Amino acid sequence: MERAQTRTDAPLAKFALHALLQMTARLPPHLVLVLADDLGFHGVGYRNSDLRTPTIDALAHEGLQLDSFYTAKLCGPSRASLLTGRLPHKLQASQGNFAKFWAEEGEHTSYIMLPEQLHRRNYRTVLVGKWHSGFFRPNLLPTARGFDSFYGFLAGCQDHTNQRVCGERCSRSLF
Repeated sequence: MERAQTRTDAPLAKFALHALLQMTARLPPHLVLVLADDLGFHGVGYRNSDLRTPTIDALAHEGLQLDSFYTAKLCGPSRASLLTGRLPHKLQASQGNFAKFWAEEGEHTSYIMLPEQLHRRNYRTVLVGKWHSGFFRPNLLPTARGFDSFYGFLAGCQDHTNQRVCGERCSRSLF
Protein backbone atom coordinates (compact mmCIF):
# COMPACT_ATOMS: atom_id res chain seq x y z
CA MET A 1 0.00 0.00 0.00
CA GLU A 2 1.33 3.42 -0.94
CA ARG A 3 1.76 6.01 1.78
CA ALA A 4 -0.14 9.23 1.40
CA GLN A 5 2.17 12.18 1.06
CA THR A 6 1.44 15.57 2.50
CA ARG A 7 0.93 18.11 -0.22
CA THR A 8 2.03 21.62 0.61
CA ASP A 9 0.64 22.99 -2.64
CA ALA A 10 -2.96 22.20 -1.65
CA PRO A 11 -4.97 25.36 -0.80
CA LEU A 12 -5.74 24.27 2.79
CA ALA A 13 -2.10 23.33 3.48
CA LYS A 14 -0.92 26.66 2.08
CA PHE A 15 -3.41 28.51 4.26
CA ALA A 16 -2.38 26.55 7.40
CA LEU A 17 1.31 27.12 6.67
CA HIS A 18 0.71 30.83 6.10
CA ALA A 19 -1.30 31.10 9.35
CA LEU A 20 1.41 29.27 11.30
CA LEU A 21 4.12 31.55 9.92
CA GLN A 22 2.05 34.64 10.79
CA MET A 23 1.50 33.45 14.36
CA THR A 24 5.13 32.63 14.97
CA ALA A 25 6.27 35.88 13.39
CA ARG A 26 4.26 37.87 15.95
CA LEU A 27 5.62 36.05 18.99
CA PRO A 28 8.94 37.41 20.19
CA PRO A 29 11.50 34.89 21.44
CA HIS A 30 11.76 34.37 25.18
CA LEU A 31 14.37 36.56 26.81
CA VAL A 32 15.83 35.72 30.22
CA LEU A 33 18.42 38.07 31.71
CA VAL A 34 20.30 36.97 34.81
CA LEU A 35 22.24 39.52 36.82
CA ALA A 36 24.19 37.88 39.63
CA ASP A 37 25.62 40.31 42.17
CA ASP A 38 29.28 39.91 43.09
CA LEU A 39 29.84 37.05 40.66
CA GLY A 40 33.33 37.01 39.20
CA PHE A 41 34.28 35.97 35.64
CA HIS A 42 35.45 32.53 36.85
CA GLY A 43 32.69 32.12 39.44
CA VAL A 44 30.68 29.68 37.31
CA GLY A 45 31.24 26.06 36.37
CA TYR A 46 31.50 26.57 32.60
CA ARG A 47 34.57 28.77 33.22
CA ASN A 48 35.97 27.03 36.29
CA SER A 49 35.97 23.23 36.60
CA ASP A 50 36.37 23.49 40.41
CA LEU A 51 32.82 24.86 40.67
CA ARG A 52 29.47 23.18 40.03
CA THR A 53 26.79 25.53 38.71
CA PRO A 54 24.71 23.25 36.44
CA THR A 55 21.70 25.56 35.99
CA ILE A 56 23.80 28.61 35.11
CA ASP A 57 26.00 26.43 32.87
CA ALA A 58 22.95 25.12 30.98
CA LEU A 59 21.61 28.65 30.48
CA ALA A 60 25.02 29.83 29.27
CA HIS A 61 25.43 26.98 26.80
CA GLU A 62 21.93 27.43 25.35
CA GLY A 63 21.94 31.22 25.28
CA LEU A 64 24.06 34.23 24.53
CA GLN A 65 27.02 34.86 26.82
CA LEU A 66 27.91 38.49 27.39
CA ASP A 67 31.50 38.01 28.48
CA SER A 68 32.78 41.50 27.69
CA PHE A 69 30.28 43.46 29.73
CA TYR A 70 32.17 45.85 31.95
CA THR A 71 30.49 46.65 35.19
CA ALA A 72 30.83 48.86 38.22
CA LYS A 73 32.26 47.51 41.45
CA LEU A 74 28.89 47.89 43.20
CA CYS A 75 25.62 46.18 42.40
CA GLY A 76 23.34 49.25 42.12
CA PRO A 77 25.26 50.93 39.29
CA SER A 78 25.65 47.59 37.48
CA ARG A 79 21.92 46.94 37.64
CA ALA A 80 21.06 50.51 36.60
CA SER A 81 23.48 50.26 33.68
CA LEU A 82 21.85 47.05 32.45
CA LEU A 83 18.35 48.51 32.82
CA THR A 84 19.08 51.88 31.18
CA GLY A 85 21.89 51.08 28.74
CA ARG A 86 23.93 53.95 30.19
CA LEU A 87 27.43 53.87 31.62
CA PRO A 88 27.39 53.25 35.39
CA HIS A 89 29.33 56.39 36.29
CA LYS A 90 26.62 58.55 34.68
CA LEU A 91 23.82 57.16 36.82
CA GLN A 92 22.51 58.21 40.21
CA ALA A 93 23.17 54.69 41.53
CA SER A 94 26.92 55.27 41.28
CA GLN A 95 26.74 58.22 43.67
CA GLY A 96 25.87 56.07 46.67
CA ASN A 97 24.66 52.65 45.47
CA PHE A 98 21.20 53.57 46.82
CA ALA A 99 22.51 52.64 50.27
CA LYS A 100 20.28 55.12 52.15
CA PHE A 101 17.06 53.15 52.30
CA TRP A 102 15.28 56.05 54.03
CA ALA A 103 16.34 58.69 51.47
CA GLU A 104 14.58 59.80 48.32
CA GLU A 105 16.82 57.96 45.88
CA GLY A 106 16.12 56.19 42.64
CA GLU A 107 17.23 56.04 39.04
CA HIS A 108 16.04 59.11 37.18
CA THR A 109 12.55 58.63 35.75
CA SER A 110 13.46 60.32 32.47
CA TYR A 111 15.54 57.28 31.56
CA ILE A 112 13.61 54.69 29.58
CA MET A 113 14.42 51.32 31.09
CA LEU A 114 14.80 47.99 29.30
CA PRO A 115 11.38 46.59 30.31
CA GLU A 116 9.69 49.70 28.88
CA GLN A 117 11.52 49.13 25.59
CA LEU A 118 10.55 45.46 25.62
CA HIS A 119 6.88 46.43 26.01
CA ARG A 120 7.16 48.30 22.72
CA ARG A 121 8.10 44.97 21.14
CA ASN A 122 5.08 43.15 22.67
CA TYR A 123 7.01 41.48 25.47
CA ARG A 124 5.61 40.86 28.93
CA THR A 125 8.14 41.55 31.64
CA VAL A 126 8.65 40.05 35.08
CA LEU A 127 11.30 40.87 37.66
CA VAL A 128 12.15 38.25 40.25
CA GLY A 129 14.82 39.05 42.81
CA LYS A 130 16.40 42.32 43.79
CA TRP A 131 15.22 45.65 42.34
CA HIS A 132 17.63 48.08 44.05
CA SER A 133 16.88 50.98 41.71
CA GLY A 134 14.75 53.13 44.00
CA PHE A 135 11.52 52.70 45.90
CA PHE A 136 11.01 55.87 47.90
CA ARG A 137 8.07 56.98 45.71
CA PRO A 138 5.56 54.89 43.74
CA ASN A 139 6.95 56.10 40.39
CA LEU A 140 10.31 54.49 41.25
CA LEU A 141 8.91 51.00 41.84
CA PRO A 142 9.62 48.24 39.30
CA THR A 143 6.00 48.08 38.14
CA ALA A 144 6.12 51.82 37.41
CA ARG A 145 9.34 51.41 35.43
CA GLY A 146 8.06 48.85 32.91
CA PHE A 147 7.80 45.52 34.72
CA ASP A 148 4.38 43.89 34.56
CA SER A 149 5.00 42.13 37.84
CA PHE A 150 7.63 41.99 40.55
CA TYR A 151 8.44 39.49 43.28
CA GLY A 152 11.45 40.10 45.45
CA PHE A 153 13.32 42.73 47.40
CA LEU A 154 13.21 46.46 46.80
CA ALA A 155 16.38 47.33 48.71
CA GLY A 156 20.00 46.53 47.98
CA CYS A 157 21.18 44.50 50.92
CA GLN A 158 18.55 42.36 52.52
CA ASP A 159 18.60 39.10 54.44
CA HIS A 160 16.50 36.59 52.51
CA THR A 161 15.49 34.65 55.63
CA ASN A 162 14.20 37.42 57.90
CA GLN A 163 13.51 40.38 55.55
CA ARG A 164 15.91 42.63 57.47
CA VAL A 165 18.12 45.16 55.74
CA CYS A 166 21.81 44.32 56.05
CA GLY A 167 24.42 46.72 57.32
CA GLU A 168 25.75 48.09 60.59
CA ARG A 169 23.66 51.25 60.85
CA CYS A 170 20.54 50.06 59.10
CA SER A 171 19.34 46.78 60.56
CA ARG A 172 15.64 47.60 60.66
CA SER A 173 12.99 45.63 58.83
CA LEU A 174 11.57 47.07 55.62
CA PHE A 175 8.16 45.48 56.16
